[in-house]
Amino acid sequence: MRTFLRGIGVLLAAMVAASCSWLNAGDTTPDSSTTGGKGVLQVAAYNFGESQIVANLYAGALNAAGEPAQVKTLTNREIIIPAVEQGEVQVVGDYAATLTEFLNKQVNGTDAPAQASPDIDKTIKNLSALGEKSGLVVLEPAAARNQNAFAVTKQFAAEHDLQTLTQLGQYSQQDPVIVGGPPECPQRPFCLIGLEDVYDVKVAEFKSLDAGGPLTKSALEQGVIQVGLVLTSDGALDQFGLVILKDDKNLQASDNIVPVVNAQADTAEINKTLNAVQAVLTQEALREMNYQVDWERKDPAVVAQDFLKAEGLA
Repeated sequence: MRTFLRGIGVLLAAMVAASCSWLNAGDTTPDSSTTGGKGVLQVAAYNFGESQIVANLYAGALNAAGEPAQVKTLTNREIIIPAVEQGEVQVVGDYAATLTEFLNKQVNGTDAPAQASPDIDKTIKNLSALGEKSGLVVLEPAAARNQNAFAVTKQFAAEHDLQTLTQLGQYSQQDPVIVGGPPECPQRPFCLIGLEDVYDVKVAEFKSLDAGGPLTKSALEQGVIQVGLVLTSDGALDQFGLVILKDDKNLQASDNIVPVVNAQADTAEINKTLNAVQAVLTQEALREMNYQVDWERKDPAVVAQDFLKAEGLA
């Protein structure tokens, strides 16, 4: 479900990115012989702004550390992960829970029990074991994450003293709420089903909109809905006057950003460099960079480089 929901968010972001004239400075395809840690490291990026920011953070830090690297924008996980496994690209920034389940199905079959959970430590432990079987090295997760969340307007939260989804459930017993999200939300355990079953939220109506995109944010801002599905790394929530309600019963799995490296290309210097980026990649920093790219139309390579300089990593 999470991969499917994220896919919708990725598609919307990619459509926005496609309308922009800027190009990622690292999109040039390098020589195919640069694998196994020799020559120029290829850092894969998914075709949406946040992933391109992360890829440029990694490539910029590696270059500053004397490890030549450049960004190669590809498309989806079904293409990128096999490319990292085969050494066609050497590094990618991915999402812990989503990648765990992708590899879990790849290694253990489509009916394998879930190995991702709200516990990031357990998720990373399972991801590392799965990665080892696939020729991948999993490094440290960042505090920054991109996972489903539920937002209300700041005014609505203040009027009804809401900080958590548990409090929303309690409030809704007397005043059922209108919820908005992607069309598949009513059938998904991490969306409407989770709100109702885990948090006992009483829903008056569901409106089919999008996965944390402009339709949902605008509907919240205009009061068409009271609760909307958003993404935790969205840089525009403040612009729409929105606040995320805390997932205090851990409905969502831990989709923290994590670097993944081809095992044959992996070195101690690469690990040290990428983990240094992870240490400063906070949720607030990611939201700010996403805002600059998605709303101010800045080049993700420039945004990433400015952040690395500010953190002393470039």
